[in-house]
Amino acid sequence: MSLIFNKQATAQSTNLSTAAEIEVPNAPTDSISCLKFSTSSISQTYLIAGSWDKSVRIWEITDTGVILRSQKALDAPVLDCCWSQVSFMIVVI
Repeated sequence: MSLIFNKQATAQSTNLSTAAEIEVPNAPTDSISCLKFSTSSISQTYLIAGSWDKSVRIWEITDTGVILRSQKALDAPVLDCCWSQVSFMIVVI
């Protein structure tokens, strides 16, 4: 199990005002095993995705776009992920 989060922003984003479909930057390269939006206890909207490519990614969803905030390579495929109900953390299994 891993606890992962890094608030460092990346330069890639998708503009939501002009997109008919929203594509997240740096999408997983293999099947996605979990996909969760942040809880209401967090003021911003975030999306986490765990994948069989042995990675977990966190995107921030804003009015102007989607920004990759963190990407972490793990030692094994991600089976599940969830947001902590009481803090700004995610749990990855």
